Formats: sequence, C-alpha cells, structure tokens
Amino acid sequence: VVNIPFHKSIPGKNGIITSNSNRYRKFLPLFPGSISPTMKKFLFLLLWQCILCAAFSQQATLDSLLKKLPDSKEDTLKAWLLIKIADILLYNEPFKARTYIQQAASLSEKIHFNTGIIRSNATYADSYQIEGKIDSALIYIERNLNLGRKLNDSFQIGIALLNMGVIYRDKMEFEKAL
Repeated sequence: VVNIPFHKSIPGKNGIITSNSNRYRKFLPLFPGSISPTMKKFLFLLLWQCILCAAFSQQATLDSLLKKLPDSKEDTLKAWLLIKIADILLYNEPFKARTYIQQAASLSEKIHFNTGIIRSNATYADSYQIEGKIDSALIYIERNLNLGRKLNDSFQIGIALLNMGVIYRDKMEFEKAL
C-alpha cells in the first residue's frame, strides 16, 4: 500500500488517499531510504566532483578574461569583456561585479555603444536585486526603458516593462505591476 498525501479537501481518510496499484512503485528507488550505503557514497562523490569542476572552470574563465583586460583596446569588445567579467562575479560578489559594470557602462557611453549601455544597466539591476536593493534595481531598469523608448526599440521596451512588472509584483504593488 502506497500512501499519497493530498490536500484535506480531497475525500479520503484524514485527507490521505490510499492506492494498492503498482504505478507508484517505480519511483521508490528515487528515495534515499532505498539506496544502498555504497551507492550513496558514489552519488555524493559524483555530485561533489560536478560542483568542484563547475567552480574551477568558472574561476579559470574569470582568470583568463582578467588577463585579457589590460591589453584590450577601448572598443565594444572591451565593453563586452567587462560585462562578461561582471556576469561571472555577479552572484558571488555583486559589489565587486559593479566595479566592472561601471567600467563597461562608462566605456559604452564614451563610444556610443547602446547595446553595452543597455546590458550594463541590466547587470546593475541584477546586482542590486541579488542584494535585495529593489529600489536601486528599478532605477536601472527605468533607464533601460527610457533608452529603449529613445531608440524606438520595442524589444528592449518590452524587456524593461517585464522586469519592472516582476519587481512590482514581488513588492506586492500589483497596480504598478500591470
């Protein structure tokens, strides 16, 4: 007998419907209680190895990008390089990522690289959202909205409005979210 918990409004004894069918037995090997100790160790080591590989590969990518930075010319490629570095740092070190975003934003403004400005503003907004500074994130999203309107870029306008709606929804300001 397999017990399947349901919401109390569903008929059954104490909100639980019982089933004698074998259709749920195929999922039993997925539960930790049915895995042998040797298999648990193997799965743990496999998971740990995947985590370490991902961490080291990201650090290697960051190191190689940082080495390319001093030799880069002041052009769109350098702006993209700075944005990529900021993207890598964004979730672990949002404050440090903002130093690279600032460089990318100022370079993009200097060379009139609108895509770089938009991407810098979006990354700024992401970094502030990660830290929970929602009002600061809104400032950069609004900048993207204004730039999208100035450039008559309907895609960018849509992205900015979507991001603003998500933030206002999270703040429970549903009227503004619409």
